[in-house]
Amino acid sequence: MPQSAPFLCTLIVLCGITIASGQWVQDFDTGDLSEWTGDVNDFIINDNRELQLSAPEAGTSTLLTRVPFPDSLTWDFRVHLDFAPSGSNKLEVWLALDGDNPDTANGYKLEIGESGSDDAIRFSALTAGNETLIAEGIMGEVGAAFDLDIQLTLDSEELWTLETSLSGSSIFNESFVVSSTPVLPQPEGFFGVTCTYTSGRVDLFTFDDFRIGLPEVDLTPPTLLTAQLLDETKVILQFDEALEPSSLLPLSQYSASVPVTEAVSASTDPNTVCLTLGNALPSGQALEMTVSGLQDRSGNVMMTTSVILILTEDPIPGDLVINEILFDPSSGNSADFVEVINISDKRLRLDNLFFARENSTAVDVAVPDGFELGPDEIIAFTPDTTEIIETYQPAEAFNLQELDLTNYVQGEGNVSIKIKTDTDTVIIDSFDYSDDFHSSLLTASQTKGISLERISPSAQTNDGDNWSSAAESVNFATPGYANSQRATGLGPDEGMIGLEEKVFSPDGDGFQDQLRLLYTLDRTGFIANATVYDDRGHRIQNIAANKLLGQSGALLWDGLLADGSVAPIGIYILQYDIFHDDGTVLTGKEVFVLAQYLNR
Repeated sequence: MPQSAPFLCTLIVLCGITIASGQWVQDFDTGDLSEWTGDVNDFIINDNRELQLSAPEAGTSTLLTRVPFPDSLTWDFRVHLDFAPSGSNKLEVWLALDGDNPDTANGYKLEIGESGSDDAIRFSALTAGNETLIAEGIMGEVGAAFDLDIQLTLDSEELWTLETSLSGSSIFNESFVVSSTPVLPQPEGFFGVTCTYTSGRVDLFTFDDFRIGLPEVDLTPPTLLTAQLLDETKVILQFDEALEPSSLLPLSQYSASVPVTEAVSASTDPNTVCLTLGNALPSGQALEMTVSGLQDRSGNVMMTTSVILILTEDPIPGDLVINEILFDPSSGNSADFVEVINISDKRLRLDNLFFARENSTAVDVAVPDGFELGPDEIIAFTPDTTEIIETYQPAEAFNLQELDLTNYVQGEGNVSIKIKTDTDTVIIDSFDYSDDFHSSLLTASQTKGISLERISPSAQTNDGDNWSSAAESVNFATPGYANSQRATGLGPDEGMIGLEEKVFSPDGDGFQDQLRLLYTLDRTGFIANATVYDDRGHRIQNIAANKLLGQSGALLWDGLLADGSVAPIGIYILQYDIFHDDGTVLTGKEVFVLAQYLNR
């Protein structure tokens, strides 16, 4: 029985093995250990029909069986260690021994478990119990708890190949290939395992599906699993098995809309091919590629496969901005939404993006993987898409997705979009919203159920003049499509500063309720003063007093006088003076009409 100090308990299988077609197989499906001898109580066959260590206390337990060994063979088995292996909690797999005592036998073994977290599967030869390391697998592959299918093959050319696969997967990844003349016990010898464990690991070793026999003949061609644009010049092709390196050429096997100038195997993964493009692929442009002629190490040729790839990039500040928010729905239990727009010329992937609220205890909400936005494309997120669609009845194609956002604080608050990088968290955009940004023609009670829309995507996010209430003509919100209040911009002949419209009507319907003086400047740091006069030269309203401008944006007038009443209909003049501390001065006058539309 196991003791607190490690000891050896040997379990020899006398029968209960299966020999079929030159193979030895043990899958433990019979659920019977009656034919095993030794310390049977150290192992059980669990409810999943797996062999499992079940020792009463810390120790070392060994399980061995006699099996036949042909000249070329494959060892297959599944191992699940539900802990991080170490020097005091490790596994030794005795691949082929010429005796039932590993301390004195000749043969081969695999070992899993060492100090540190960079554990690799180690392959060693034994001479009278003394070990000589032959090869090591991938560093860190077994540094944490794992559940792997392990396959070691010895071929007729004396090459030993170790491959592993996540349990349940059909994709094996190569850990090592090494040449070493085999010295196997003939015609049979011993195979087994030794578990070394502390008291907390006495039942955390599990095994299944042992198979030793002649290598299976590979008649299956390699299959392209995934193709990915790593950047504007690098393409990664991932196959389901290792490829023959000499088959990666000629380059004519890669027929692409952008020429391929190099094809090499990944240094750490022979299942992967790295391609280099001759020209940089612009973001958002499709790369069409057909791959053919590549072979696996058995000479099987892949089927011709075509793929279409589009380069996507993570957003950085200035690429993606908050475009609309509903934070005060019609009723307290109704859903909010928040919308973002891609204002870059890139195709953006939203993986690793999440919504946050500054100075709040609200939980961050991650955007699910798979969402992408092209230039000028919009996406809105809400916890209840059905309710938003029924309430606002979008009049055109929209992009509205469900996300478990809790309702935003009414009155004023913050919405931020951030992204997690390998080393940091970056704020992509952040908006301190407020009821004050709604149209001044609406009272607080009248803004319920009305979203705030961004006027200019390129203007500053936290400039109150860059936000307005959504129009009545779109049911007071535009979730997932173009904002009703979005600035149309200046024409090519209108210069850097000018009115968006020459006529406006401040009647609260959300359509041309504001006068907008748009500007696009060649640098930041400009200061603006702007005043409205009537047609007789009387000063009516000051709309900007020493206001610091962004590089683009708008100066707004809501049509109200100082006492809060709407100015009379008529012709008005907007005088502006914009200056920079380097001495640059921009002045001008714009004539416009304050109108009142009838029969609307």
